[in-house]
Amino acid sequence: MGRKIVPILTLGIILAVCCFPATAGGNTASPSRAAYQKGKDLAEAVTAGVYKQQGLFPKKVAALVWCGETARDEGIMASFVMNLLGVQPVWDREGAIKGLELIPARELARPRLDVVVIISGLFRDNYAPTVVLMERAWKMALAASAREIARDCPELKDALAAALFSLGTDAYSAEGGEPLAQNFPASSWVDLTKKYLAAGESPGIAGRLAAARIFGPSVHGYGAGISREIKKDREELATLYPDQLGHSYGEETWGGENAFLFKEHLKDIEFAFHSRNTELYGLLDNTVSYDYGGGLLLCLEKLNRWKEAKLFILSETAPSGQIQTLAGYIAGELSTKYFNPRWVEANFEKSFDFLPGLWGWQVTSPHAVQEWMWQAAYDTYLQDRYGLNVRQKIIQANPCLLIRFAGILIAASRKGYWHPDQVALKELATSWLQLTAAYGGKCAWYQENMEITNWAKSFLEKATPTAPETEEPGGPASKTALKVRDPGEAPAPDKKSQGPAGGERKAEKQKAPERRAYEVEVAQPSGLSKIDPSLLPVIGVVILVIARTVKHFGGRLKRQG
Repeated sequence: MGRKIVPILTLGIILAVCCFPATAGGNTASPSRAAYQKGKDLAEAVTAGVYKQQGLFPKKVAALVWCGETARDEGIMASFVMNLLGVQPVWDREGAIKGLELIPARELARPRLDVVVIISGLFRDNYAPTVVLMERAWKMALAASAREIARDCPELKDALAAALFSLGTDAYSAEGGEPLAQNFPASSWVDLTKKYLAAGESPGIAGRLAAARIFGPSVHGYGAGISREIKKDREELATLYPDQLGHSYGEETWGGENAFLFKEHLKDIEFAFHSRNTELYGLLDNTVSYDYGGGLLLCLEKLNRWKEAKLFILSETAPSGQIQTLAGYIAGELSTKYFNPRWVEANFEKSFDFLPGLWGWQVTSPHAVQEWMWQAAYDTYLQDRYGLNVRQKIIQANPCLLIRFAGILIAASRKGYWHPDQVALKELATSWLQLTAAYGGKCAWYQENMEITNWAKSFLEKATPTAPETEEPGGPASKTALKVRDPGEAPAPDKKSQGPAGGERKAEKQKAPERRAYEVEVAQPSGLSKIDPSLLPVIGVVILVIARTVKHFGGRLKRQG
């Protein structure tokens, strides 16, 4: 008995240590030394790349910092943020962080960049000490120009003291004389503080508000709200983002609501950064990625008069490089996974998961999704380009996924994201009606998108030529035609032979069976009048042989009986 208790207690202790959320007052090993070095390398590569391309450094950037990424890489993204600010941690012998220090300007060899940090709800819950570290790093960057600010802007002395209060004596232990032209956090703070003072705020409130740089959901909230409202137009979606994530975090405030301040910080931001450090899931596997990343781009574009913003993916696993554009990353993810027949065959149950994510990025970041991606999705899955029997497999596994897949492709076409030919549209409309008739009753996505059924009905009615009621004497036999019937509508009756006066006798009215949705049927020509006369002798011989065979075996059975 005692031998069993010890392992159970050990397991309980391990789970408690690993799963108990961090608190703002505790310490943390995030970022580790190795993680900081990788974050520093990324920061240097980014700043050098932007300078090489544009001839100047970006004054202010945005960074997304997530819990899952931090748990896997020990804080590379937080390190990236700190290094952009020109600050680094100080570790003790055990690897725990005991403080922060400024990187001297001469060693940094570039300006300190202003960084607006957007954290997820899970990061807030599990990495509160890292949130505080990033906020202190920003304030230390501000303190690097404290004497310069006090000399050039004496009216801001009280506001500056309020902004740096939580640093204590550390605020003025640095040189403090860096010019504002080389310290973008400090110059941004000066401009914003003056705006608040002009609006009537007290120096203390103005100084603290202008120093807030870490934002996220409300204290008990999660997500950016974009994915839940993705059906709304882009203008409406853009306003949701700051309302959901406009809550500031730091030592002196934890979840304070200030959407106005958040929007002020997002103005004029041209570059944003997000990290990926696993191939287990990508940007298309869930809605959270475009919820935060796509929502950020959409909000940036709206605040900056719809000027295109750029989101770069800092990837530790991508073979094509560590810094990728959003469009390049999405294209690579589709090509290597969802449009790769070997991957699809090996991961079939997951292969349909990408389309809602692609839709979300299309709406929030149209420049990142190209039309060929929609066409490839149609060819790979609905046309079974690689002969994997995709349709039948997914119907057996979960037909609702196939309904959603066809529906999203139809919606992409109707929104103008994809321009398929008429053959593809007819196939989509027909598949939608057949699938929803058979399986729609159990699919919530179908029931929430009934307008697609109306479109499919209308499209097929326009695309299907109406069969002529009478046929010209000696004319060709009618070809096979695709008909679409309304629920409860009886099949069209066969035409009867012409009467003596040449008039057509009316068919007897048939009772229609109950139908739950559209039915797609193939109507074939009927009646002997449609048979080629040259085949009648052959048909007669066949009938005679069948009759003799039936008579022969019928007689034998009767004698045996």
